[in-house]
Amino acid sequence: MTRQPQQPFLTRRAAIQLLLVPFCTSFLGFGLGFLFLLIVPAARVHAIDIFAWLWLGLSILTLLLLRTVARRNGVTFHQIGFAKPNIKFLHLLWQIPSLIIIALIVQAIVASLIGLEPPKDRGVDIVHQASFAAGIAAAIAVSLLVPLWEEITFRGVLYGVVRARLGASLAVIITGILFAAAHINPILTPYLLVMGLGLGFIRAFHQNVWASVIAHATLNSLVTLLVFLALI
Repeated sequence: MTRQPQQPFLTRRAAIQLLLVPFCTSFLGFGLGFLFLLIVPAARVHAIDIFAWLWLGLSILTLLLLRTVARRNGVTFHQIGFAKPNIKFLHLLWQIPSLIIIALIVQAIVASLIGLEPPKDRGVDIVHQASFAAGIAAAIAVSLLVPLWEEITFRGVLYGVVRARLGASLAVIITGILFAAAHINPILTPYLLVMGLGLGFIRAFHQNVWASVIAHATLNSLVTLLVFLALI
C-alpha cells in the first residue's frame, strides 16, 4: 500500500476522549438497560422493543457527544479524515460488492472448517423480533447511525492515530482486528474481521472516511433489507 500524506495533527487528549465516547455510551447505556430489566421484571416482556429504541437513542447520543468533544478540543471533521467526495468514489461500485462476497466466502470457509453454527447478528435479531415501530428504530440505527459513529471511531480517529505512528498498512490491519473484537461476536468473527480490513482498505484507498461510511452503511442496509423482506 502506497504511503499517504499525514492527516492534520490530532492531539493525544482529543483522540483518547473521542475514542472513549462510543465505548462509554454503549457499555453504560446497555448496562443500564439490563439493570432496568432486572429491577422491573414486568418490563422484560418488552425487552426487545426497549433495546431497539435504546439502540437508536444511544446512537444519536454517541454522535452528539462525538461532535461536542470534537468541538471542545478544536477538532474538525477534516482532521478526523472526512473530505469532500470526488469521482474516485465510483470505485465503491466494485469495492462494496467485492467486500460482501469475500466476507461471506471467508465466513463460510471458516464455519465449515471448525463447525461453526450459521452466523447470527444480534442487531438483525432485534430488527426481526421487535414490533414494527421499534424495528424501524433499530433499522435506522443499524443502517445509518451505527455505521457513521463506528467509522468516525475506527476509520477516523483510531486509524489516524495508528497511521501517524505505524503507517497506513498497519493502521488498516490494527483497526480491522479491533473492529472485529469490539463486536464481541465469536461466531461472526471471520466476517467481521474481513469487513474491518475491507473498510480499512476503502478508507486508505480513498483517503476519506466518507467512503468507508458509505460502504458500511450500504452493507448494513442490505442486511436489514433482507430481514424486512423475510418478514413480509
